[in-house]
Amino acid sequence: MTAIFMKLFLESLKAMAGKMLFGVVSERFLSRMLCMALRKLADQSSNEFTREAAEAMIESLKRPDLPKIK
Repeated sequence: MTAIFMKLFLESLKAMAGKMLFGVVSERFLSRMLCMALRKLADQSSNEFTREAAEAMIESLKRPDLPKIK
């Protein structure tokens, strides 16, 4: 959890320096939080369908069209 907020902080600093857009920072942060919540849900669930659905959603968030930080 701390690592997620540290990455958010560093990316926000880059955005303030003009190297990144704030929209990219917020999208990346929300994606990380959603992945963390889905993994927690999958770990706590005893239903195999729920686990598979959570993993499928996480994989769909790993899109190649998400902006990369240079």
